[in-house]
Parts: sequence; structure tokens; C-alpha cells
Amino acid sequence: MKSYEKPTDEMVKKALAFVKKENDRQYFFTRLQNPLWVKPLKERGYFASPPPIRKLSDHSVQLPWWPELRYLKNVAKNEPEDVVEILLKIPQTNNTRICEDIIDIALELSGEHSAKLESKILEYFDTDYYIAYSNERCSNLLMHWTQENQIKVALNFTKELIKFSPDSDNERRRKKNPGYDGILEPRTMFSDFEYRQILEKGVSFLTDKEPFQVANLLIDEVDRMIEMREIYERKSYDKSRIWCATLRKEKGFYNEPKRDLVHAMTYACEKTYEQMPDSVAELDGKLREKHWRIFQRVRQHLYSFNVNEQTKPWILDFVLSHQDYGVHSYSSEFQKMIRCACEHFGYGFLPEEKRAEIFERIINGPSKKEFRDSMGDNCSEEKFIKQQKHLHKCQLTPFKNVLYGKYLTYFQSLTSSKETLLADKDYVSGRVVVGAIKDRSPKSRDELAKLSDEEILNFVNEWEDTHRDTDDWFVEINIRSLASEFQMLLEEEIIQDNSRFRFWINHREQIRRPIYVRSFIQAFQERIKSGNLEKIDQCFDLCEWVLSHESQSGEFENEKSFDTPDWSSSRFAVGDLISECLKENVKTPLSKRERLAKLLELLCTQYDWRLDEQRPVLIDGDSSLDEAINNTRCRALETLVSFGWWIRKHSGENSNVQEVTQILETRRMCAHPLTLPEYAILGSCYQNIYLLDKQWASDNKSFFFPQGNLCEFIESFGNFLDNNPWVPIVDVVRNELEFTLENLDEIKKQESKISRMLVNGLGCYLFDCYLLEECSIGSQESLLNKYYQKTEKKYWAKLFYHTGKHTGEKLDEKLKKRVVEFFDWRLTFKDQDELHEFAFWMKAECLDVEWRLKSLLSILNIVKDFEDIEFSILTESLCEMLESNPSLVVECFAGLTGAIDKTTYVRVDQARIILNAGLKDENPEVRNNAEQARENLLRRGHFDFLNMED
Repeated sequence: MKSYEKPTDEMVKKALAFVKKENDRQYFFTRLQNPLWVKPLKERGYFASPPPIRKLSDHSVQLPWWPELRYLKNVAKNEPEDVVEILLKIPQTNNTRICEDIIDIALELSGEHSAKLESKILEYFDTDYYIAYSNERCSNLLMHWTQENQIKVALNFTKELIKFSPDSDNERRRKKNPGYDGILEPRTMFSDFEYRQILEKGVSFLTDKEPFQVANLLIDEVDRMIEMREIYERKSYDKSRIWCATLRKEKGFYNEPKRDLVHAMTYACEKTYEQMPDSVAELDGKLREKHWRIFQRVRQHLYSFNVNEQTKPWILDFVLSHQDYGVHSYSSEFQKMIRCACEHFGYGFLPEEKRAEIFERIINGPSKKEFRDSMGDNCSEEKFIKQQKHLHKCQLTPFKNVLYGKYLTYFQSLTSSKETLLADKDYVSGRVVVGAIKDRSPKSRDELAKLSDEEILNFVNEWEDTHRDTDDWFVEINIRSLASEFQMLLEEEIIQDNSRFRFWINHREQIRRPIYVRSFIQAFQERIKSGNLEKIDQCFDLCEWVLSHESQSGEFENEKSFDTPDWSSSRFAVGDLISECLKENVKTPLSKRERLAKLLELLCTQYDWRLDEQRPVLIDGDSSLDEAINNTRCRALETLVSFGWWIRKHSGENSNVQEVTQILETRRMCAHPLTLPEYAILGSCYQNIYLLDKQWASDNKSFFFPQGNLCEFIESFGNFLDNNPWVPIVDVVRNELEFTLENLDEIKKQESKISRMLVNGLGCYLFDCYLLEECSIGSQESLLNKYYQKTEKKYWAKLFYHTGKHTGEKLDEKLKKRVVEFFDWRLTFKDQDELHEFAFWMKAECLDVEWRLKSLLSILNIVKDFEDIEFSILTESLCEMLESNPSLVVECFAGLTGAIDKTTYVRVDQARIILNAGLKDENPEVRNNAEQARENLLRRGHFDFLNMED
């Protein structure tokens, strides 16, 4: 057993003198582990005055922590009696933070000591304030008491946890307005999620050990909860089939406390039947005492899983007293009870005369007059017969094992096919289940393969019966899945068979729905991806035919419709296919150059409803580039550049790529002007287009970067700046760089994502130009200097951060020299916000360690506060440099610890490494710096460094 040093009065007095402020108390008491401090702290009244809630000026409240209780938790196992005595004497308060700590302490104590705290914990359940993580804390405590055999306390605690309270809001409304008819909905003290967690974790654990006692407790609470909901005209009618469709928990149900409570009650009753058969009769009597319908359903549910001689008379009582044969459908529990009893006992379950009486009542119902009254003008003989047969099937199905004679013959006529048989789930009403919808085709690929091409064509044209699977509601049978199966058949069989392929090419005009044409193109694309270029000319013919269907107004069109077909997705698929053809591994021959150029010209120049009518693909999108890559015409412009490089690869580096510039010229001359997404793509591609045709790109800069329209310019040039600078092109776009700087104030006023990106990107681009010696620093004419003059300090900080982050591990000497010159230049401005971002410079391994450390010292003379993440990165870097230059590292750490506050997170392990190295150093100056760093940390409440011996 660990021994502890007994604190002297002087030691206690000195320690407590340092912990007057809340942060200091929090730090000190949460780390104090010595149980011998309990008595002196108690004598000084440290456990006598819990902090009350604080009401703030904005009418909100704060629930302050009481750090002293964290200490009691630390020592609870060593001093259980003293800790319990202290806790029981704490004055009552509405600050629920106190309760949270008491529960945490109770979890540390053994059963007998822990159970004594129940009354103190329950004091806080009557307050108006929330207990943080109450579901976990209360569940864990309930499990703890159960494990420690404190069953009486656990049951009493459970009773309080599961308790419902009246719906006071609706009651007040009813008193003010007698006509108000809102349902009274009692509530728990927890959120819906927390209440379920308590039942599933804590109460369930107790149930497994004491099912009968928990079942009695839950039955009473369900009865009490329903009484609070409403007083109904029919005293037993509780509407439970609506709010609790099933008595067992099922996946997918949302949290609903009253339903979750019933599920817990059902589980406890089931466990009683399973573990305590001698208590079954008493449990049944308890359920019979309650008049609500839900308890009848629970009894029926229990009987269905426990059909035996004991439950047989109880089941018979239900069956023979049932009044709604031939009138209403059964509840799920009632039909299952009948079915299980009939399966177990067979014909011996009911005498034949009783069966005949029940069956006659079933087949003679329902009342045609009542049906006519309920349906009104919608009533018809056909509807009545359909309703009648459905009711007969529902009511006879549970009895199917004991049917005979005419009743059996009639039932067989009602269930002549497998689809008409009913399952238990079909009797569940008001059932809400959550899940993911899965797609399925009406015919699989193999089923389609058995049809002739004419039959497939007719089927895909005519089938449009989208519906849910009757056996699994989460399966949707739809056209989308049929198109996927059709695509697989095309790829694997039809395209490979010349005769069948010819049929589909010749009958393409007869394909009514564009979605199947898209499947055709995607099937070709999959073949091309694998390097199979057979029939590629026919594929291009099909693509040209698709592009002959121009984009129309897309508000009502749909690619699955033949009345208003939408060809957008098929056109998009053509663009993807062309892009696939240009990939290196496909090896499309240069002889297809003309065909590909023709398709690209159509895609790049044709009218596009979404683009030209400003109907974006992305709802609430804030990036034109994101919109561009989801749009057919924009993607085609990007593919056009890839086409140019594809030609170069096949024809040589200096080969002419006139198709690219010709198509761009054609796009310029179109009636529909360039849109912002197109400008975004063209700007991002300009450097590549320049490489393909330098003269044309230089002569037509205004096409890409229209200075006459600032919005268009921002879009294109902002995306251009995402490219890394390249010396030859810097001179080409110098005019655009100067124009951007001149109009920077107007650009910043745009307050859009791309305008912010442009301002940040411009700084990074100009810095990279400086590294390439295309731009200087310091002079008035310097573009980089102008950038700093035209921007605010937040942009300086971002550029300084960018520089350190991207300097990296390797850099040649010439570039390193320019980076150092840049730092020296920025240091002269002494801007704290900018120099704050030095942390990642310390990670730039290409820069000399000594230079980085001395630079940090220079910054520490200017920057007086560092935030958590900056301090963490800097400390980590200092640890990494400690071996190579311990004296400078310790000096930096001394300065760094003087530039943080008490809330800054300090990695104790890293700080100790530096401090230990400094305190053990032979150099007295280094030791002094280490002592200063330690003193800085202690002054800021970091008491982990009081003892440095380890």
C-alpha cells in the first residue's frame, strides 16, 4: 500500500495560499492525491460551502465546479467513511455540478458506503437544472449498486430515474382555455435519448438480476404515466397501438420515452417468466389489476412465448371473451397468441362447437351498413367485398392449424398464392421504422438475358411501375436499378455480339427513355477503360446522336421519362467517355483525333440549360469551380485541354494543336456568353493552354481574364492563382497581377469565397514569384510590397503562415537565402498577428536549427501571448531541437512560457524533457533559464512542475 506524507500546518497554509483563484483551485485539487489532507481541509471549512449557481446579466446561468469534490473523488477509496460523512453534511443547493461529482465519488466507493449517498444524490433530481452526462452517470451508478448487491437502493433509485411528471404546460393551457384539446404528454427529467440509455443500460442490468421486482416497479410506472396522459371515455383505451406498435424494441425506432418504458417493462416480464417461474402467477395478477389495454397486450405477448398448461386457461379466456370477431382486425399480440396456442395444442385447444361459433362470427362480418356509412360516396360493392375478404383472411390466419371443413376450404381460397399469406408484422399498426432505402431492378441481368432484344426493348420502354417491395419496405424497385442491370447486359453480352449490337444501334431512336441510352454509353466506357476499343467508331456515332438532342428547359424533364425526356445525364456520360479515351492506359489511336475533336466541339459550344439559365447543379453552392466540375460544358472545356496534351503525346512536343484553339474561338463566338463556372475552368486551365499554344494564349488573355467585368475576372484569375508560378508565364500575366493589385479594394468588397481566395492566393503567388526572382521586396515598385500596402494584417499573417508551412525539408541554398531575407524584412514591421504564425517555420527542416531558434527569440521579444496550438507546435519543435542546441532551446522555452496564460494547455511530458535537460546542464546560464521557465509555469498554475526529481 502506498504511503503518504502527513502535511504540516505550515505546508497546508503555504499550499492553500497559492490557490485562491478558481483556476488555481481547479488545478490543485484535481491533482491532489494524498488522503491525509482530508482532515486539515475539512477543519478549514473547504467542504462546507458549495458554490451556488450564478445568474448572469443575459438571464443565463452558470453552474460552477467545486474543485474540492474532485479531491474527495481521488481519495474516496482510501478514506470512504470520512468522505461519505463530508458529503452527507453538504448543504443542499440547486447547483447540479455538485451532484455530478457526488455520483462520480459514489462510483468509487464500495457498495455499503456508496449506497449511503443515495439520499444526497436524489436531492438534486428536484432542481430545474441539467445533470451533465446523466444517462452515463446514472446508468453506471445503477449498475454499480446492482453489482454490489445494494438491490433495495438500486430499486428505489430506478423508481426515481424512470418517473414521469405531469404535462404542466398543456394543463395550464386547458385551464386558461377550456376548448383546448391538446393531449397531455407527461415528461421525464431526461432527454429522450438519455432516458432510453438509462433503461437499456442501467435498468436492464438490474432487470437481469431482479426481474420480478423490476417488472412490478415498471408496471406501476407505465400505469401512472398513462393516467397522466389522458382520461378517455373508454377507460381501457390508451391508444397504445399508435404510440407503441410493438412491445419489443426494434432497430430503427426513434427515441420515445413512453414507448421505451413499455419495452423495458416487457423485457422485465419476459425475464420473470424465464428466470422465476414461481412468480409468473403473481406477475399475471399484477398485470390484470391494471385496466389499460397495453397490459392486456403484454399478457397476450407473454402467453404467445410461453404456451403451456399454466397459460392455456388464460389464453382461452382471451379468445372466448373477444368481442370483435368479424368487426376489427386483431392486434399483433392477440393474433400471435392464438396462432402459437393453435400450433402448440392443435385441435385440442378449442372444442369444435366453440371454434365453429368463432368462425361463423368471422365470415358473417363485417357489417355492410357500417362500411357504407364509413365510406360515404366512395362506397361500392367491389370495395366492400375486397375489404371483407381481407378481414376474413386476417382473422382466420391465426386459426389456420385448427380450421376444418368449409372454413378450411374458404381460407385456402383466400390464400391461394404465396403473396397473400400474412406474417406477424402485417398485424402491426402505427409502426414507424427508420432505415436506408435499397434499390432493386424489376428484372435482374440474368432475367433480362433470357429475353430477346425486342422483348428487352419493349420492357425497358414500358416498365415504369416504381414501387416498394411488399416483403421489405426498404427495397425500392425502380428504373434506376433496371438501367444498371441493362448496362451490365450490354457490356457483357450485347456489345460483343455483332448481330445484337446492330439491333440496338439500328433501334436507338426507339429507346424512349434517355436513362437507357446513358447505360449504353457507360457500358462502352467500361469497355474502353479496360482497353477494349472494338466498335469505337459506332460508339462515337452513338455519342454524336446523343449530342444531337440539345439541352432543353429542365424544370419538368426527367431522364426516366419518355413524355418529357431529359438528355443531360446522357450528354454528361458522353463527356466522361471522351475523357476516358484520352487516358494514357487506354491507348486510343491518333486516327480518332478528328472524331474526338468533333464531339468536344459539340460539348463545349452547345446550349446548356443549367449553365445558360443560371440553374446550378449544386444547391446553395458557393464555388463556381465546384459547379463547373459538375457541369457538362465546363468539364468538356477541361477535357479539351487534356485532348491537346493527348495530341502532343502522339505527335511530338512541338506539334500543332489547332483544334483546341479553334474550339475555344468557336465558344467565344457562341450566342450564349461565357458563364462564371466556365471562367473558373478557363482560369484554372490557362497555364496549360499557354503551354499548348503560347502565342494564341498571350494574344487572347482578355478572353480568359476580362478586366472589363470584375466578377468574371475574379472568378478566372482567382482560379488561375491556384497554379504554381512558372517563370515564363509570370511576365505574360504581369498586367493581370498589377490590375488585381490596383483593384484589390473593390475585390475585397465582393465578400465571396472566390474573392477571399483570390486575395490570399495573390499573396502566395507573389511570394513564390519573389522566390523565383521575378519579384523583389522592399522597393516601392515591388508587386509583393504593393500587396502588403493594399491588404490588412490578417492577410499578412496568412501569408507568413503559408511561407512557414510550405518551406519544407529541402530547399537549395539560393532559395533558403531568399526565405531568410523575407523573414528579416517582415520582422522589421514587428506585427504581433503576423509573427504569431511563426510556429510552422520551426518545422522547416531545410532552415538551420540555430537560425530558427534565434529567430524565435527575436519574435519572443515582440509577441507576448501564444495560443494553445501555437504553444504546442513550438514546444514540440523545441523538443526535437534539444539535442542539437540545448542552451538556445532552454532559453527559447523560458521566453515561451512567459508568453502564455493560465488557460494554455501544456504538454507535461514535453515540458519536463526540456526542463530536466536545462536543470541538469553544466552551464549556470542554462540552468537559470530552466528555473525561469519552471517558475513561469508554476505562476500560471501548472503545478505538475512542483517536483522535478522524477
